[in-house]
Amino acid sequence: QEETTVWEAVVRWVEHSREDSTKEMLFMNPRIQRYIKCPVTENLDGSKVVAMTVTSTGDIYILAKEQCNELSLLVYNHFSNVWEHQSSVYRYDRDRVTKFQKEFIVEVDGHLFYLAESDLRPRVRRYNKHTDQWLECSQPQLNGESVSEMAVSCGGHLYYMTDVEMHRYHPSEDQWCKLAVQVDSPDTNSAVATQTEIFCDDQHFLGLTSVYNTKTDSWQELSPALEEPQEAPYDHMNLNDTMYFVLEGQLHLYLRYDDVDYTRSAWRICVRDRAEGVWRDLHATLPSGDWCMPFPVCYKARMYLACLNANSTDVTTTATS
Repeated sequence: QEETTVWEAVVRWVEHSREDSTKEMLFMNPRIQRYIKCPVTENLDGSKVVAMTVTSTGDIYILAKEQCNELSLLVYNHFSNVWEHQSSVYRYDRDRVTKFQKEFIVEVDGHLFYLAESDLRPRVRRYNKHTDQWLECSQPQLNGESVSEMAVSCGGHLYYMTDVEMHRYHPSEDQWCKLAVQVDSPDTNSAVATQTEIFCDDQHFLGLTSVYNTKTDSWQELSPALEEPQEAPYDHMNLNDTMYFVLEGQLHLYLRYDDVDYTRSAWRICVRDRAEGVWRDLHATLPSGDWCMPFPVCYKARMYLACLNANSTDVTTTATS
């Protein structure tokens, strides 16, 4: 039956340890405690990946550093377990003061968009796969400097949000419009969208979720926040990474903890019970090994199990069924 089964899973970049050069992708469905570890082929160095997305058709795309001023657009072929080069895009200049640049690759209605900040303003390019060209798009007019930025696709539009404002891009019109913003906007670490809602976290308050309704242009806050665990192995550890993802129609929250010396790590995955208005710990167990997540990436994909298994991937099921 697995030969025709399409498996809905979350994709993450993983490394076995800081000393081990082995790189893998981890496909996981924590609700059923099933994980598939897929080795990354030698044609890609995971440390060069700057952005990643999964399209509505299930294709996994990444932007990877090619040269100091150029990025490669690669797509994952899970039949052959290789990353195939699709295009190259000129990289926007980094901020002259901070030298920091946050970059995104986002799909909207079948089209890929590359977003990056350059001199404190967001820049956008749209990829035309028929001509293999990146076309410059209009830019949102920001009113001030921001601390955090996030880009997400929802309902055929591209949303760009910061801790001080929010904008929506209409691809067919190449126009931006300014949207409602929260009174106390969070310092967003991750955002994820459903058909009509965008969920944003606040990296300073665990599990405190803000929800933007794209139909009514309004915000609300989900409560209560997620409580900090006091038991082992989370005691004496600090929360370092959080990331939202939607799996099987439900909002999930990934959390990574490290001790002060970064010698021990632990993780949690919680699901939002919307009917009860609470977070529930799934008590998910990561497959054995000293895992290191280079950056918090969780994207939903649909993969044919037969393709993954044919490439000698390691299928791990920790659930007893």
